[in-house]
Amino acid sequence: MSLRAGSDLAFHVTVRATCTAHVAEGKIDSHREYYDQLELYSRLGFGLLELDRIPAP
Repeated sequence: MSLRAGSDLAFHVTVRATCTAHVAEGKIDSHREYYDQLELYSRLGFGLLELDRIPAP
């Protein structure tokens, strides 16, 4: 699949994720989101390739 800028092609991808927030003095100090990158890339059609190992010198 190839996408070009301005293309009408769109799709929806769902992945599992979680987030955390650190609160200091009653305000959110930091916010982080975590998700499985391999799951995301797999759903976009990318996979892992097994590369030939290069022998160590």
